Amino acid sequence: MRMIIPIACVAVIAAASLGLAAGYMSGQFSTGAQADQTAALAPGDLKTGAETDTEAAPKPDVQVADTQAAAKQGTPQQYGAWVYSCAEVPEGAPKNCVARLQIRDKNRNVTVINWLIGYNKDRQLLMEITTPSDVLIAPGLKMSIGEGEAQTFAYLSCAAAGCVSRIQPAAELLDALRQAKIVKLTIETPAGKAITFSIQVSGIAESLDALAQP
Repeated sequence: MRMIIPIACVAVIAAASLGLAAGYMSGQFSTGAQADQTAALAPGDLKTGAETDTEAAPKPDVQVADTQAAAKQGTPQQYGAWVYSCAEVPEGAPKNCVARLQIRDKNRNVTVINWLIGYNKDRQLLMEITTPSDVLIAPGLKMSIGEGEAQTFAYLSCAAAGCVSRIQPAAELLDALRQAKIVKLTIETPAGKAITFSIQVSGIAESLDALAQP
């Protein structure tokens, strides 16, 4: 099952991140601007956590100390298919930013893929890709960049909100992503059906450049 997915701007659910950017996890990042993509999945293809919790945003597993009554939010910037957001941090503290790309099932209006890129507290560049929890764990998540050979990444954890793959990209992977127009992510359902999302990743080079700025 292969799909070329057009870009569409729609409302969004905040998906859980397991350690990539503390500000994102604590809800400090604005969801006012989105660059979501949509996919038409067949009924019963996938079950998502959003369908079982009335699309409530999952609670973060890390709490961020904030002396203000409410954290201020920076204005999101859109780079092609990506939305770049930064949480406001105390003066002199390292910036706290992520680039996000989401794919939604347009038939059910739920998020099926949530892709984050950012630096963790140790300044390591990480990618976290969240898929529905209704997948086979053993095959892992497969990623093909352009016409390149698929790479497989294990799932780090699974919960009701979805299964997460955390990737520390090598230089070769980043170079390929910078030049890519389409990235294919393939998951396998418990019924043994492979579902491939063909994702337009325009703007990823600009997003990576923005994230790398001090």
